[in-house]
Amino acid sequence: MEKHLNLFYSYNQGNLGSSERIKQLEDNLTRALIVILKSLDNSLQIEFLKELLSRKKINSKSFVYDLQNTSNYIKKSENHRFLVILQRDKSSLSLEDIQEIETIFLENKTEKEKKNLEREIKTHLKSKTDNEFILENEKVNRSELNSILQFLYGNRPDAWIIGEKESVLIEAKIGNNSVSKYQIYRHVTGKNGFKINLSQLKKNEANLSIINITWEDICNIFAHIKTKANETEQFLISEFTKYISMTGQKLNLDYIINGEFDGDIHREQFSLFLTQFDSKLQQLGLPFERQNRPKADLWEVFGIRNEKDEYQKTHIIQLDSETMGLVFP
Repeated sequence: MEKHLNLFYSYNQGNLGSSERIKQLEDNLTRALIVILKSLDNSLQIEFLKELLSRKKINSKSFVYDLQNTSNYIKKSENHRFLVILQRDKSSLSLEDIQEIETIFLENKTEKEKKNLEREIKTHLKSKTDNEFILENEKVNRSELNSILQFLYGNRPDAWIIGEKESVLIEAKIGNNSVSKYQIYRHVTGKNGFKINLSQLKKNEANLSIINITWEDICNIFAHIKTKANETEQFLISEFTKYISMTGQKLNLDYIINGEFDGDIHREQFSLFLTQFDSKLQQLGLPFERQNRPKADLWEVFGIRNEKDEYQKTHIIQLDSETMGLVFP
């Protein structure tokens, strides 16, 4: 998996190192998705949207694709509106969550207040603490904080897919980051989003659906429509799905088997591997967990806590980054 030869890899790539670099990578991934869709035959675009939106039929005949730009969006009352939340880990936000919001979050803050809040959020993120952030008397999960940072100075959707009868707004996140319900609320009601009237939203008259999906789901959809694609389209789809893996949005360890080891790709894959390993341990209900330590290397330690909230050394397992295997000290 030679990243520099991938069609969508950029030298200004972005990464998970800071909020600015995260946003850059989110933009690159979303742009790659839209470029792929726009390059497909119209019939494949419709097939993709059927699976993306879980629809038996797409009523639009053609589509306009756009990035963070609402100039091509025409508000039509008969349109079915879809807001797609695309993350590495699936969101659980629903339309009901958005309807419950009573205020436009952060709307009246001064520039000085925004700067102070930005500084507080960045300090919290750098602290590596698991404590929730308190924002206007409400607890905010750490995974939402990058979303709040982006929200402070404007809130444009990441992408649009606009048809005669269906309009799709996409908000994309990467890594452990997740959307804030306030960001989605602004997409639904704000001038850069669907501009839905509040009374329509509350009364379920907005013809709006919220779709939660993962980057892995996107790869699976493309794998399905790839069987119907021509040679050029198959190449583009393959390049895109490889790009998703090399940025760590989908677990794929084929590069180890193929002897194509790359440190940056491995770092992202190792992080995703650990996240999924944590989830599996939680599902099994085991008292075995990852040690909470600052990330200093490509390895992690798991163990069982004793009564003093310390890890029992005899139970520690090290996950070695070179082999992705389990090493018992």
